[in-house]
Amino acid sequence: LTDSSSIVRAKALHSLNLLVPLAARPDTLINELTNISMHAEADAVEDLLDAMKSVLMKLGKKASSDTLLNCINKMGDFHNHDSEKVRSDAACILGLALGNIPIDMLTPSLNTYLPQVRDTNDGQFWEEFRLRALFSVADYSHASGAAICEGVLPSLRQGAKKIELKKGETIASLACSASGAFACAMRKVGGKKVEAVYLKVSNLLAGVLQYDCTGTGIAKKEAALAIKKMSKYRGSELLQKNYGILIPSLVKTLKENNMVYKYSAERAIFHLLEIRSDPSRLKSYLASSEVSPDTAR
Repeated sequence: LTDSSSIVRAKALHSLNLLVPLAARPDTLINELTNISMHAEADAVEDLLDAMKSVLMKLGKKASSDTLLNCINKMGDFHNHDSEKVRSDAACILGLALGNIPIDMLTPSLNTYLPQVRDTNDGQFWEEFRLRALFSVADYSHASGAAICEGVLPSLRQGAKKIELKKGETIASLACSASGAFACAMRKVGGKKVEAVYLKVSNLLAGVLQYDCTGTGIAKKEAALAIKKMSKYRGSELLQKNYGILIPSLVKTLKENNMVYKYSAERAIFHLLEIRSDPSRLKSYLASSEVSPDTAR
């Protein structure tokens, strides 16, 4: 994986992926990949991180807490790497490792290794890195995502509001993705707080959709995709109480000309109202008193 030839590294990565399921004790492998990646040549780092993602997805639950914390600690150093792929992969790995540590260690580790503000001069890089890592915790480890959901929602709301800033659209888009992932984590784990979380996330996403965007539209696209994700697998039943928040915002988005997010908004409404599986829901919604004539049209 550290060979100078990209072809050799690709073959090595493929071979490792085949062998990983056979490993009974992944600690040595994870520690070695972690330590090598910190000192590898730039061309090899991406392949090493790809290998680490594969190992953690398949064997993360078998790794010791010390191994996972070592990985978490060192992945944070990549937050300002020159390569966007390296930054993104390292954040994903950090989130995967966090999602596999014992639940009672999760909140302290989150505060230690993913603080909302880090004392550096590269705040933009750190905020993007942190949001990608949080998405990874929620998306790959539902139990862990649900455990920290309410604690991270305030910072996700702050991230979503960055859409109002000239250079804040990327952060807002990541905040939308993470918010949707945390809502889905809550639903899959269950509990009495699911509806409250869905309401908070619905308000967050609707706020992004309502904003008159002057940028690329990537934040609005991710907001719509998050609603679509939350609606799938019977999640739309949880969102019925939030139709009055979400549907007018999606309809407003549909009327705009930006194709970056217009199609995503259309798919979100399609899943939200379960138009294919339950056409009566659309009729019922249109007949309800909460629908304005403009939204109905």
